[in-house]
Amino acid sequence: MQAVALPSRFFVLFVNILLNFFPRYSGWRSLTDARIGVKTAWLTWLMLFSMAVSSLAHAAAPPTSCTINITNTGASSYTYNYTNQDLTNCDPGVHGMGSGGGVFTDSNGNTGAVGTNAGGNFLPNNAMTMNYNGFIYTPPSTGYNGDDTVVIYYQDQFTAEFGQVTLTLHVTGGATAPGAPTSVSATPGNASASVSFTAPGSNGGATITGYTVTASPGGSTTTGAVSPINVTGLTNGTAYTFTVKATNSAGTGVASAASSAVTPRTVPGAPSGVSATAASTTASVSFTAPASNGGATITGYTVTVVETGATFVGASSPISVTGLTNGTAYTFTVKATNVAGTGTASAASTAVTPKTAQTITFNNPGTQNFGTTPTLSASASSTLPVFFTSATTGVCTVSGSTLTFVTAGNCTINANQGGNSTIYAAPQVQQTFTVNAIVPGAPAAPTATAGDTTASVSFTAPGSNGGAAITGYTVTVVEIGATFVGASSPISVTGLTNGTAYTFTVKATNSVGTGTASAASTVVTPKAAQTITFNNPGSQNFGTTPTLSASASSALPVVFTSATTGVCTVSGTALTLVAAGTCTISANQAGDAAFGAATQVQQTFAIAAVVPGVPTAASATAGNTSATVAFTAPAFTGGAAITGYTVTVSPGGATFNGAASPINVTGLTNGTVYTFTVKATNIAGSGLASTATSAVAPSTVPGAPTGVVGTAGDGRVTVAFTAPASDGGGAITAYTVTASPGGATANGAASPLVVTGLTNGTAYTFTVTATNQAGTSAASTASAAVTPRLLTVSTPVPGMAGAGAATATLSGGGASCTLNPTSGFGTVSHPATSDKPMPYGEYAFESTSCAGTVTMTITYPRALPAEVQFWKYGPATAAVGGVVAASTWFQLSGVNLSGDRKTVTYSITDNGPGDSDAAVGSIRDPFAPVVVAGANDPTAIPVDAPWALVPLAIMLGLLGVRSQRRQARQ
Repeated sequence: MQAVALPSRFFVLFVNILLNFFPRYSGWRSLTDARIGVKTAWLTWLMLFSMAVSSLAHAAAPPTSCTINITNTGASSYTYNYTNQDLTNCDPGVHGMGSGGGVFTDSNGNTGAVGTNAGGNFLPNNAMTMNYNGFIYTPPSTGYNGDDTVVIYYQDQFTAEFGQVTLTLHVTGGATAPGAPTSVSATPGNASASVSFTAPGSNGGATITGYTVTASPGGSTTTGAVSPINVTGLTNGTAYTFTVKATNSAGTGVASAASSAVTPRTVPGAPSGVSATAASTTASVSFTAPASNGGATITGYTVTVVETGATFVGASSPISVTGLTNGTAYTFTVKATNVAGTGTASAASTAVTPKTAQTITFNNPGTQNFGTTPTLSASASSTLPVFFTSATTGVCTVSGSTLTFVTAGNCTINANQGGNSTIYAAPQVQQTFTVNAIVPGAPAAPTATAGDTTASVSFTAPGSNGGAAITGYTVTVVEIGATFVGASSPISVTGLTNGTAYTFTVKATNSVGTGTASAASTVVTPKAAQTITFNNPGSQNFGTTPTLSASASSALPVVFTSATTGVCTVSGTALTLVAAGTCTISANQAGDAAFGAATQVQQTFAIAAVVPGVPTAASATAGNTSATVAFTAPAFTGGAAITGYTVTVSPGGATFNGAASPINVTGLTNGTVYTFTVKATNIAGSGLASTATSAVAPSTVPGAPTGVVGTAGDGRVTVAFTAPASDGGGAITAYTVTASPGGATANGAASPLVVTGLTNGTAYTFTVTATNQAGTSAASTASAAVTPRLLTVSTPVPGMAGAGAATATLSGGGASCTLNPTSGFGTVSHPATSDKPMPYGEYAFESTSCAGTVTMTITYPRALPAEVQFWKYGPATAAVGGVVAASTWFQLSGVNLSGDRKTVTYSITDNGPGDSDAAVGSIRDPFAPVVVAGANDPTAIPVDAPWALVPLAIMLGLLGVRSQRRQARQ
């Protein structure tokens, strides 16, 4: 609730005075006028304000509380104007033009803008529009009745004091809450209900703004503006009642009477487990009720034939479906129905096919005798073949239609017809009949074993017992007719005469009687008994050959056999022991015409092991501080498995054990000579030691040789080295030098060794290994690189036949510079002109892997002529940019000839004049001595270059001209 105080009339008067003052002030024309105007205006204002204060000072103090009556007509707010009495009692503005201000907090909790009684935070005042003779009241509701309280704050404009007035508003005539709705009813839905009702007879004096439906149980509420109202979130299958309340501006009325109970529901779920059983033109469809009935009782089910769409209804499972076609496959679905409707269809059943029924006619065969094989007969109304099986296979079996009897008793036969695609299997027909027993068949011919005035007759039961258990057998002595009975084989026959031959027959008997006799046995003759005396030989040592002894009471010879040939064997009476263990000997006497075979006598005794024999062929192989001792096991084991061997070392006496050859002996001293003996051991102990092995000295591989140095030669290097500091305990037998690259090797007994087959001009390093009886050492440190090369060639010289060979030696060009093997003396390869005779042919060489300048020193076997010149075939100028000029013969400068005119020395630079090979590092140099004519020979002027004659001729000509001019002046 809010109440706004309106300003008093005195405050309006005060504002009018101010409005009259400011226009005058705003019309000032000069500072002097302004000052005069201001003074006049302030004097006037002070006079009027003093009069007002004087007047108010005599007024009564404002009231602090009063009561005002307000009639509520349903409006949202009211403008209340004070009555004359109210102005006297309640208006704070009557006290000196007080300014009402603020918005109020009432007793109902309605709060507006905060008023103030300190600081003058008043409501805006507009003297032109505001009424200071009342307030605006907003009730808490349009239908409010009762008392309300309003506090009005103000400040006295003359005294500047703050005050307040409490107004008690007595509100009457407002609306009340509506009455209760009537005729409440509910219609159930799926987890919901639609609640209908009639509006209450009284709206309480105000428009009904809404209704609230409350469900029970649960108490959930749903609101709506009019009937009906849909209530959701209910549980299907639970019964609910509903009440309704109406609401207007005055509040919510009382609840209606509860509706009748309704139960929300939906259609049932789908049935499950649908199966069908076919019959002739029909099917019986079974199913399980759905897990959910939708909240309402299921009233029925509908079966649909999937293939035809035909439907059949029923109250429960199963439901019969008719009118089907035999031989056609059908499937079925089922739906459930309740008051809410019909649910979804189940999954289809598996297919079934209605078929035509059939029956079997099978007459009882009647009583049968055991041993017969009757033929069964039956027929089906479908004319399909009937099949027979036995339900009593212990009495009878059937194959096809043939019956076979196993024993006497009651035989039950089943007749069946399984039907086909259009005909059902027929109901089984069963017949039971009696199978009578007969006498047994004859046993097979017996066998007899004669004894002393007796015989033991053995036989096999007959193939047929006649259908009844055989209760006994009768043996008849054919020659004398005597009979002997027994329950089974064998049967003993007594009272016979030793030396007389007899035969026997056998009959079988069952509950029906005795069958026919068997065929007669072979002839047997009873004989006198005999016994054997065989004493136990006692324990024997392996390695001996005992003699056995036994006697028979018949004086017939006894025969011995061994039952334990793995331990002992017997030949006649001599026993041979194979191994230690337990020996069992059997003594037998087979009898003769007068005596039967004696009962076997068996004696068992121990064979004790002895120590093994001596191992043989012992030998030793030395190792590194060790030796491997090999040997052959002794031929004699002592009758027990050899469990190990012991090797004894000499000197020192150390022993080493092992299970077999060889045995490794360790801890020896390299270089010391040792021998070894071997003993064998079994459970009886250790045998004698073997002969000692040959002496061996353990050793290891030598150390690596040191100081490896190579000296180059032509395609070879001589490698020198120092023997290793340690020979490993064994004399070094060989050294091996290995070249790298290439892996060429040389072997020998001592330093130095020569490695051949190397490539001149290629740098090699060399390692050396030492070998002794233990093996080969690690390789030495590699030598410094050495390059094999050809430096000197020596061949005969043309024109110096019989004088021997000339030699040419290469020097310079670096450590790898070498002559090619093709270098040497020979005929001129590129003939010169006739004025350059070369009677000694040429020396042509090729060198490779050379750097810079090489020098050739050629020594001829004879002195060269005094007039000899030295010419070279090749480019006369140096190569430029790797391009070599054309080769020609030119006289080579810088050649030195020794005083004896045999040794010529000259130099050639790689790619310089005379080198006809453009490859860097390779020099090719055909060289030849030229023998020219003598100095007094007018036919030739030896010059180095023919072009030099031209300037010589010019010079001579100029000299001639000068001479002529000089002569002319003279």
